[in-house]
Amino acid sequence: MNPTDFENENHSLIRYHGSEPHVSIPEGIEKIAYKAFANCHTLESVSIPESVTSIDRVAFFDCRNLKTIEIPASVREIGDEIFECCYHLTEVILHEGLVSIGGLAFAHCKNLEQIKIPESVSFMGDLAFLGCDAMKPRPLMLLDGNWFYRPENSDDIPDFRMKDLIREKNYTARLDSEIKYDLLFQMFLYDLDQENFSAYLKKKFPDMFRYLIRKENIRCIQKILDSGGFITQRNIDKFIQYAIENQKTQVQILLINYKYQHFDFKQIGEELKL
Repeated sequence: MNPTDFENENHSLIRYHGSEPHVSIPEGIEKIAYKAFANCHTLESVSIPESVTSIDRVAFFDCRNLKTIEIPASVREIGDEIFECCYHLTEVILHEGLVSIGGLAFAHCKNLEQIKIPESVSFMGDLAFLGCDAMKPRPLMLLDGNWFYRPENSDDIPDFRMKDLIREKNYTARLDSEIKYDLLFQMFLYDLDQENFSAYLKKKFPDMFRYLIRKENIRCIQKILDSGGFITQRNIDKFIQYAIENQKTQVQILLINYKYQHFDFKQIGEELKL
């Protein structure tokens, strides 16, 4: 990258004029400005020095052949729409020290499969991962330091409807039952609104617990077992049988062990053979 390839004003990369597929930004640049690399269709990778502390919004918009990028630890904020429509982006490396991810930051990066979000991030804008179809799970929102993720098969549901359930503890939200249960159990793991959640769980328990068995959600199942009061001598055999029918061996063993420890259990040898 030659000095003539960009405009340098107050240590800022204002606009890249080159066409190379691989670019190394010179040391000493402190800011990558608005639309600095936008629509650079030949760009495949960028090396960003530690001198950069700020990357403005839309900086890499529609760099459709950009495949990989590492944001240095010196950067505190990623602006809105920064990587939107980078269709072939597959790897993004973020570091501790990053505080904010802007809205639509990675929208429509449809080949981005995963991204490790640093614990230092305390804000994520709306629709930051909209259309990241390959990403499982896909971050939905950050609330009080807790990350929530989009449930499976929820691509057609607007973010605001799911966020409303979480923020407002809206148990009456009109959502598919499995999507609703997924979000509620995420809240359960973070100990959010435990009193109201427990009342709702008690009301819907057989259906919600069967959902956990189908998903083999061991963390939630174990937490329900530890809380006591939901699994009883009357219903545990039905749930064990349901786990067997759905071939969820790990859940089956967990429930059989619970029954052995808490109830009169005379047939453990026979059930373990099922």
